[in-house]
Amino acid sequence: MSEERYEAIAEQLLSIALGTELVDESRSSAAEPMDRAESEGAAVLPAPELDPAAPEALEEFVRDYERKWADESGPAAGDARAVAGRSCSVTSERMPMVRRRGP
Repeated sequence: MSEERYEAIAEQLLSIALGTELVDESRSSAAEPMDRAESEGAAVLPAPELDPAAPEALEEFVRDYERKWADESGPAAGDARAVAGRSCSVTSERMPMVRRRGP
């Protein structure tokens, strides 16, 4: 997920989950775990060659999954929140870095 897309999704989630705030966040690049494993002596295999259509197929898969996730029902502060005509839930169990503010 790109930084811009991450920021947009995080902002949208916080705007619909009224009374919540981001209390913890950490990010790492995809290369960091590989670098750490290699520094610890693990054998790092080269990435396999991908079909040129793979990035587009993966992007479509991710967007489809996000649409399905947004359509899931579930409790969010006792009710469902509408997101662009869809409902979704943001709970501390699903997103432990988000907590409810106030009463």
